[in-house]
Amino acid sequence: MLHNKRHRPPARWGKYKRSDLPWKGKMTLCIAAGCVRKSGPCIVASADLRVETDFAGSDTAFKYEDLSPGWIGLMAGDDLSNALELAATFRSTIDPFDLDRDNIFDKLNEVSCAHHKKLVSRLIQMKLGVSLERFYAQGDDGIVLTPEDRSRLQYQIEQVNFGCSMISCGFLPAKPLPYIFSFDIEGNVSQDQSFAAIGTGSIVAEASLFQRGQGWLTPFDETLYNVYEASKMASEANAPGVGSNSFLFIARPNIEFNEAFLSVVTHEDKLALEKCFVKFGPKPVKINALPKITLEEISGD
Repeated sequence: MLHNKRHRPPARWGKYKRSDLPWKGKMTLCIAAGCVRKSGPCIVASADLRVETDFAGSDTAFKYEDLSPGWIGLMAGDDLSNALELAATFRSTIDPFDLDRDNIFDKLNEVSCAHHKKLVSRLIQMKLGVSLERFYAQGDDGIVLTPEDRSRLQYQIEQVNFGCSMISCGFLPAKPLPYIFSFDIEGNVSQDQSFAAIGTGSIVAEASLFQRGQGWLTPFDETLYNVYEASKMASEANAPGVGSNSFLFIARPNIEFNEAFLSVVTHEDKLALEKCFVKFGPKPVKINALPKITLEEISGD
């Protein structure tokens, strides 16, 4: 009878997976740009302060992390604890005194591989209560699983990602030029010659920096404005998860102690940058300033 028919329970509005959000793992905006000032090379960096849950948010997040002497990290992600864990793997894997221009890319890829192994080991430990080595062991040392269970776990391993992205930037002891690298959510490492941007606002920010011709030979004052403008453009474009307030600072190499000096841009300097943005930034187009366009009809014959 109809009244005995089993129906699917009604969906509740509050129950949905965070993975359904299109920007999962990419919230925020972080920018790093290398340049040269009179005292030597430096890196201008910016990170917005926005943090959000499913239903609330505020501009109170600090997305900067010391990675090792001479190296800093800027973090983006739906859960910043994932990025903090990646930063911890960086510190435990990298010896900054062993870095040089020939091995730095390989060393950062070692960080990525070590972090991926850590996440996979945790997955196997949680699912089976055994080590990763035993999961892959053969014979009596291995664990007995049905082909279906092993295939399912192997699929879950293939789906493991970092759940965050991170900019790693700093200076090498022997040659203190700006080095900027990016870790994406899949763990891929890329070196960025002039600047890097991560997060949901990165597309807008990168377009702004490219339009300004930002390069590591760009003067310091111009670079400072370009980074501020790129962050401002992403905020005004309403990129998801990008806040209107940002933490703006400059990193300089300290050769004697193999570390980076950090200088924070003050509120007064930000006000001066805002005045420059009002003057030099994009403005609404006035209709009466546009040239008159004469349209010529095209015959269909």
